[in-house]
Amino acid sequence: MFSRVLQRDILPITQYLLQDTQPEVRSSVCRQLPSLLCKVDQLSENLLLTSLLDAAQDNSAQVRCAVLDVLIDSEPYIFKGYIKALILPTLKKLVESSLLPSQDEFLLHVSKLYSRLCNTYK
Repeated sequence: MFSRVLQRDILPITQYLLQDTQPEVRSSVCRQLPSLLCKVDQLSENLLLTSLLDAAQDNSAQVRCAVLDVLIDSEPYIFKGYIKALILPTLKKLVESSLLPSQDEFLLHVSKLYSRLCNTYK
């Protein structure tokens, strides 16, 4: 039941809001995804993760920080097959991108979360 409501109503709105012009809206939507990921089936999870991983490429450090938080907080709910194939390469890119020039805000966030990141995805 919830899965159908999610696919029919919530996912399209979530995907739309992740395309919003305001980084505050996009990061806020990202931060809400763990509450959905813990309640969905594998198909819905795949759709949510695809949207989340797209947000990992966002120009805004605020959005990328939110994505990093969500990937750490949602690990228990993510289908294990997705971790190696999707999550770890994305995390690697996020950490590498924090080392680029003018990424001070994002580098600080990655530094704060680095031990949690390593412990979560051993």
